[in-house]
Amino acid sequence: MGTKKQSSKFKEFLEIQEKNFDEKVSRPGDEVKLISRRQRFIEMVILLASGTACAMAYPGPNLSFLAWVSLIPLFAISHNKTPGRAWRCGFYWGIAWGFISCFWIREIEPILPLPLAIYMAIYPAFWAYVIPFLHRQIYIPNDIQLKGFQAVNQYKNRGHKRELLFICTLSAWWSILEWIRSWLFTGFPWDNLSATQWQNLSFIQICEYTGIYGVSFIIVFTNLAVYHSFQAWKQGFSTGKYKRSLSFVVAMLMLLINFFIGSQAIINAKKIDNRIPFSATVIQGNVPQSRAATLEQVLYAMSQYEKLTKKALDNVALESMKILQELNNTGRTSTFKELSILKGKPDIVIWPETAVPIPYDLAYPIGQQYRNIITDFIKKYKTPFLIGTLDSKPNSKEIDYNSAFLIDVNNKVIGKYNKKHIVPFGEFVPFAEQLPWLVDMIGMGRGLSRGTSSEPLTIKNNIKAGVNICFEDVFPYITQDQVRAGANLLITITNDAWYPHSDEPEQHLANAIFRAIETRRPYIRCGNNNGSCVIDETGRIIDSVSKRYDAKTDKYFPAPDINEEGFKTFTISIPRNPKLTFYTKHGEIFIHTCLALFFIVISASVLKWRAKKEVLLKAFEHNK
Repeated sequence: MGTKKQSSKFKEFLEIQEKNFDEKVSRPGDEVKLISRRQRFIEMVILLASGTACAMAYPGPNLSFLAWVSLIPLFAISHNKTPGRAWRCGFYWGIAWGFISCFWIREIEPILPLPLAIYMAIYPAFWAYVIPFLHRQIYIPNDIQLKGFQAVNQYKNRGHKRELLFICTLSAWWSILEWIRSWLFTGFPWDNLSATQWQNLSFIQICEYTGIYGVSFIIVFTNLAVYHSFQAWKQGFSTGKYKRSLSFVVAMLMLLINFFIGSQAIINAKKIDNRIPFSATVIQGNVPQSRAATLEQVLYAMSQYEKLTKKALDNVALESMKILQELNNTGRTSTFKELSILKGKPDIVIWPETAVPIPYDLAYPIGQQYRNIITDFIKKYKTPFLIGTLDSKPNSKEIDYNSAFLIDVNNKVIGKYNKKHIVPFGEFVPFAEQLPWLVDMIGMGRGLSRGTSSEPLTIKNNIKAGVNICFEDVFPYITQDQVRAGANLLITITNDAWYPHSDEPEQHLANAIFRAIETRRPYIRCGNNNGSCVIDETGRIIDSVSKRYDAKTDKYFPAPDINEEGFKTFTISIPRNPKLTFYTKHGEIFIHTCLALFFIVISASVLKWRAKKEVLLKAFEHNK
């Protein structure tokens, strides 16, 4: 009994010591204000505002500069709290960030932004949770902590290398959490911090080595470095002795080196020789979507895609004739881009995901009508088709796959790709057998199966395409597997018409940018209502179906975010035998490094905490 009482008293003593450190170390004598309801309310408002600011950095608002400072309030408020209160701080920040950045999902179900925001908020909450613990165990040595908060404050103001380790560990922890979110519960790698910089091409070329998580690491590191630099400036202003923050210097060097490497990568990508001219006609029908398509909607979709495809192919033939006539009149040789359309037809015609919302091989007359449209085009224009469609397993009467069919000039389906990463609740309902009421409430009438193959589709000699369907292009592993299997071209067929009035299509496109950089492969996207464009190996959108006029330059430039029907024949050059990038070849080496760093630091911090506990126990027993 005596031992239990002693242990209980010691536990109370430790709790008092921890609380004193958490709530008094930075502002002695201000305890009442820190624990007041007013202070907590003000902190909550600041956290919600900074989470909102981060959400505004994503595609849509595209205020990307906010990503570089929006984590500062979260860190500043949480680092002197208890871990539990820091967790709540991160959750408040994450609720605003997740709700606003993913508000687009309201177009599926109005209630969905809230549960999704709650799920998203868990990750910044766990990031903030470790901040106070690491702040005590890394940043402040045990002997300094035991001397009290005045000694701690004096030590903090010196400026030292522990600050650098502290910030590196927290940046690694953020990247790890993004990586966990990419696979946990089938994965949702949406709105990683890296996506805020999708238009900052020089900065994001590092993805060739680290993937998207390296970009997020640098953003978090810079946020924390700016905070520590400000603290150093504030201390120097009050004492007259300014000492430069080491982490801020490292952050600036990191940014400069990264921009230099990125600029060189963009220049070098343009120097790659031994390329193959290639033309692809993409059709963007802008067909409205519904959970269960009626016969009228199916007929309208077929009519729309038939009309646009005919216009597109006739336009290619006409353009070819014009070029040939010009070459004959001028005597000049054709350009590299002209080579791909001089034959009067594209190398392939691409229709988006489920352009016509019935299976291509449907046995009913409406299915035959669908096939006749494709057959007539192939007979007349002698060009293959890549279409998004629904498919079934052999001898199955159900729809089993969301697929892409490659149909050759002999009207044979010579290649299929079945979607590997299907959408929860959209294409299947988790635990459908156990929770049938969930299927009735939010299911979309589908129980699709996952594809298993990553084999690219051979479109023509020396051109193999890794095909992504819908949101598969937000998952790096899919394109990695396809490129390792020999793909030298990436194609996404998608249908973002489910979100006609939100930022979802632009956010979706932003993620695809990174797949091109990670693999250094050209990328063609074909969407039903927007997003149809071609992306080069550096992530630059070089052409799109939709254009926007710039009055200042009197030119039109790619605008894949515009919702409209249309078509475009993209002429691009594809590297014949491109090398595998470091990231494609070695995978998540950067994340593994982050995991190793975090594990080592956490383990050392726990050992340090236990050593401190033993010292306090001895002091307690001595004074008892």
